[in-house]
Amino acid sequence: YRDDDVEDTFCLTFEASYDAYGEVVTVPLVPNGAQLAVTSQNRVEYVMRYLQWVLHDSVAKQFEPFKRGFYYVCGGNALSLFKAEEIELMVRGSGVDWDPADLMALTEVVGFEEAVEVRDWFWEVLGEMAPEDRSLFLAFVTGSDRLPMAWSMLRLKLVLLGGEHERLPVAHTCFNQLGLWKYRSKEELRDKLVLALNESEGFGLK
Repeated sequence: YRDDDVEDTFCLTFEASYDAYGEVVTVPLVPNGAQLAVTSQNRVEYVMRYLQWVLHDSVAKQFEPFKRGFYYVCGGNALSLFKAEEIELMVRGSGVDWDPADLMALTEVVGFEEAVEVRDWFWEVLGEMAPEDRSLFLAFVTGSDRLPMAWSMLRLKLVLLGGEHERLPVAHTCFNQLGLWKYRSKEELRDKLVLALNESEGFGLK
């Protein structure tokens, strides 16, 4: 490959392609893009137009409803006071690791009067997890693997469901509720919880 051999080496035109349910769809990046070859002279323009298509044009239809909703809730002059990183934090939440002791203080515990060891085992297991597993736990219980910006407002409910120790923990993401069974050991609780975290599918989707 030589710097002046772009056209013969890559054989590209000013088009972009994407897969739509098994069918390849090609769109022009400029008018009559199929007839315009990418050469060493126009390669920078091709890259810029391709990036414009990937980052903006190809998702504009899907992004527009989100944009309208976001500005409806968060619009106004105050929005200009935020940095891009702060807006991302507001929309996506924080991906940093967190201390289970902080979550414990925000959790309502129900039904463990005669099984306090199960409650204690749960918090010990959560504390021993790797950060990526704690993210899975958040997704399992709340539906999101990231902490909300004002995460001190998060409320979790921990419920003892019964004595069927062979069953997996149950989560109700709409209520941030986790149901545990009366497991016979800390190891059994850990095994059941890890299996639930790794094998669960949110709303039927991985």
